Amino acid sequence: MVPADVPPDQGDASPRKAFSRRDFAMLSGFAAVGWLGSWVLRETAPLAQDMSSNGRDQTAADQRTSRSAGNPDGSVTVVAFNDFLCPICKVTAHILAAAVKHDGDVRIEYRDLAFFGPMAERAALVGLAMDRQSLYPAYHDRTMAMHIPLNEAVLRDIGHDIGADWEQATKDLKDQRQAFLNRLHQDANLAFGLGIRGTPAFLVESLLAIGRKTEDEFLAIFAEARDKAHIAE
Repeated sequence: MVPADVPPDQGDASPRKAFSRRDFAMLSGFAAVGWLGSWVLRETAPLAQDMSSNGRDQTAADQRTSRSAGNPDGSVTVVAFNDFLCPICKVTAHILAAAVKHDGDVRIEYRDLAFFGPMAERAALVGLAMDRQSLYPAYHDRTMAMHIPLNEAVLRDIGHDIGADWEQATKDLKDQRQAFLNRLHQDANLAFGLGIRGTPAFLVESLLAIGRKTEDEFLAIFAEARDKAHIAE
């Protein structure tokens, strides 16, 4: 019989077993194995995925615009997909720039995505307006270096800091809005076609690298891209 002071739904419950040192040791062991497994996967996983069978990799590498940096005649092209509001993009931007400078034979083509909402889209549109004044690289670097929330006033200040004609930029943002939006949509479609669903992402010739990379990792990807191109020849 269930004692009167015990709720009916608990009458058949078994006494709770104390959490023993043996249990703790087993759980710790499982956690250690899980950590080791994730470490091994991270250390052995390729730095970049070969996208040569995708077909869009060559299209992306062949698109040459003035939204670019590095060596204009570089033997390797990096198409960098970024979002101006993406915190990892901000961290990675200067690492990529350092790797490109260190290598000396790499061209960067920037493509701006707007995964982070309306202000990310606005920042990308302003970038296209800056491009019409041949100021995109300076705008990109200055905006990526900002560690305060972006808004219209901050974007205007960035324009002034890099020597832009803000009145002309405002006019272009109005008159060229649809053309600018079409450009962003084309860049987004290219990214989606490559399977990119977040930023940052880097297409190095036919090699797609996702997420934050160290300078040495970028240099290794550049070298692998050259090796693949040499073999293809």
